[in-house]
Amino acid sequence: MKKNSGKETLSIIRLAELTGISKSTISRVVTKHPSVSEKTREKVEKAIEKYGYVPSISGRSLAGAKTGIIGLISPYIASGYAAEVISGATAEARSQGAHILCSASHNESDYLELLRDMSRWRMMDGILLIAPPDLIYKEKRPENTPQLVICSSKPAPKADTSWKELDTVTVANRKYQTELLEKFYESGCRSFIYFSGDDQNYDAHERFGAFKSFVEEKKLKWTSARGSYNGYEMMSAMKVEKLPDAIICFNDQIACGVYQYLKEKGLDNKIKLSGFDGDPSSETYKFSTVEVPLLQIGKTGVQRLFERINGYNEAKREDIIELKVRI
Repeated sequence: MKKNSGKETLSIIRLAELTGISKSTISRVVTKHPSVSEKTREKVEKAIEKYGYVPSISGRSLAGAKTGIIGLISPYIASGYAAEVISGATAEARSQGAHILCSASHNESDYLELLRDMSRWRMMDGILLIAPPDLIYKEKRPENTPQLVICSSKPAPKADTSWKELDTVTVANRKYQTELLEKFYESGCRSFIYFSGDDQNYDAHERFGAFKSFVEEKKLKWTSARGSYNGYEMMSAMKVEKLPDAIICFNDQIACGVYQYLKEKGLDNKIKLSGFDGDPSSETYKFSTVEVPLLQIGKTGVQRLFERINGYNEAKREDIIELKVRI
């Protein structure tokens, strides 16, 4: 009998007939059930290879078995932030013998629709939610979702209760944004501009919240602006009578554009500038930042997800990852 050419799908029933191995035994090997002996497992795996049998993912899912697929939803893919988090998640999934199926939402409402779709497919052992927008927490969590873990976000106090039981992986935004501001203050900065992007997610709230608390407590002069992630355009649109001592940006992407504007105007050595996330561009352009271990966020999220998939059912866990200020 030659290896299946791929023109027809070989069913588990047909494989059992060809090999004389029971359907239930083949199924237990495919789903990695611990009750199968090593000798039997080797025999079945050789038969699977010989006849080109491909297990049905949907069939395994409907039977309650693990599919080895982890879903991942992100609000964006192009940014360095998302790419690094996804890379960390992918590496950890690989180490656990699983694969990541990744999708990016087009907008805030689409994020929730993607979660509904992935849940309806019933192909995922679990789903990792990367930086979900605030909007989704106002809705009830979709029914029949597999195990979920949230990264770079945390349901707000007013969120629907169906979200509040989930494990979360976040970073210590407020602690390290404040530490960076303290260093700027110690160097003599008494007036600030804060630039943030359009997205209103957990990290955006936490970083701006820390900034606002700091400048108000110190009674400093400050203003803020939201816009696209183009720091050059945001800086060009600012109308201020006097330039600030420092400009604080939500992330390094915005800070890069601000730096280009300041450099063009000959102000790059006169105004202190900071971003957030620790992108390599901060070293190239010599502005301050807060280093975020993005790979670790994705890795930790997948670790927590697998623990849930494998039966951990204790109270929710909140991982808060420490950061590092770089001046």
